[in-house]
Amino acid sequence: MGRVIMVALVLVSGCCCPQKSKEQVEADRAAAASASAQRAADKAKLAETRKRCSDRFGTTGWESVCRDLVRKRMFQPSSADFSFLMSVARDEDPAKCKQTYTSTVESKNAFGATIEHRFQCTFDTKKDWVTVDFLVMN
Repeated sequence: MGRVIMVALVLVSGCCCPQKSKEQVEADRAAAASASAQRAADKAKLAETRKRCSDRFGTTGWESVCRDLVRKRMFQPSSADFSFLMSVARDEDPAKCKQTYTSTVESKNAFGATIEHRFQCTFDTKKDWVTVDFLVMN
C-alpha cells in the first residue's frame, strides 16, 4: 500500500520586527533633514571663514615677511638663496585663520660653506603677524 505524505505549509502573517508608526517615520525624516541642513550650514560657514582668512593678507606679502625673518637668523643673510616653491598647509582649524609655509634656504655659515636649511613660518591672519616656527639644517 502506498503511503501518503502530507506537507503542511504554514504562512506566517506579519513581520518579526515591530513596525514604526507613521509619526516615528516622519520624526526620523525630519531629524535627517535637520542634520543635513546643519551640515550644509557648517560647510558654508567653514568656506566663508576660509575666504575671509585668505583675503586678509596676500600670500606673496607674508611670504616676503617670512623670508626676511629667516634672513635675520642667518649668519650671512645676504647669501640666503630661497627655494622657488614653498609648500602651503592650512591649520586643521580654519577658524584660527592660520596658514603654514615650509621651504628650504641655502646660506653660507661662519666658515663660508653653503648649508641648506629647512624652515617653517606661520601666518596668523587674525593678528596679522608672521612667526618663524623653526629653522634647522637639512
